Amino acid sequence: MKQVQVKAVEKLQDAKQKEGANGRYATAVYESVRDALIGFCEQNEEFADAILQQDKTLGECCGTIMQNCGQSISDVEVYARAVNFYFPGAKVEMKMTVYMSEFEKEDAAKSQTSAKILDLKLEDLLGFGRS
Repeated sequence: MKQVQVKAVEKLQDAKQKEGANGRYATAVYESVRDALIGFCEQNEEFADAILQQDKTLGECCGTIMQNCGQSISDVEVYARAVNFYFPGAKVEMKMTVYMSEFEKEDAAKSQTSAKILDLKLEDLLGFGRS
C-alpha cells in the first residue's frame, strides 16, 4: 500500500468515535461506513487522496448520507453516498456471492488464485473501436 493510502486509513481509524454523527441513523451506520471507506482507500490511491485532502469528518459524512433516507436505505446506497461525500461522481459496485457450503467457498478461492481471467468484449474480437 502506498503512503497516501496508509495515511488515509489512519485518518479514518483515528476519527473520534461517532464525532458529528448526529442522529440515531448516522450513529447506526458509522462503524460500517468507516470500515467500507477504509477498504476503498486500500483499493484506490486516488480515493485515499480525496479522503486526506478534505477536512470533512466521518461523522459529518454519516450525518449527510443518512439525510432523507426515510425509514430504510440499502447498504449499497449508504456506501455510494459515503463515497460521493468525499469523491463526487465516483461509483460503487457491490457483488454478493452465495456459497452453499464451506467446501464450495474454498474451491472458489483456489480456482480464483490459480486461474487467469481473460476479459474480452465482443468489440475487441471484431476489431471495433480501433484506430
